[in-house]
Amino acid sequence: MTERIRDIQRKAGMTLIEVVIAMAVLGIALTGIMVATGRCLAVAQRARAYEIARSLIDRVEQENPLLLLEEMEEGEERGRFEGGPEGFTWERRIERVETEQRQLEEQGLFRVTTRVIWTDHSQESAEEVVTLFFRLDQERDR
Repeated sequence: MTERIRDIQRKAGMTLIEVVIAMAVLGIALTGIMVATGRCLAVAQRARAYEIARSLIDRVEQENPLLLLEEMEEGEERGRFEGGPEGFTWERRIERVETEQRQLEEQGLFRVTTRVIWTDHSQESAEEVVTLFFRLDQERDR
């Protein structure tokens, strides 16, 4: 009977090897969870930056509208956002689109690219919108 009690007592606890293995598995699992959480937070932060950039593109269009009543010219313009989020800048490029139909070129098909640029952990990122404007020849309108 004493032998039976000793066998039960030996099997009752965990050995040191079992504890070390359990700690290693727990450590690996916690490390994986921490890495995954960090990546999720980085993706959420990046998505937030893109959301801000999209709203700032709308702000550029509102504060610096392209008036179709004026004559459009090729060129670039840049700026910063007053009272807006720091680290964001904008630029707009207006280019005449070359087409196969000469008549369209004379009347004025323009590509307007509006970009919002920011730096995220010393890496430059940007969001842009491209719009095509078609202007009829002013002399033909009269």
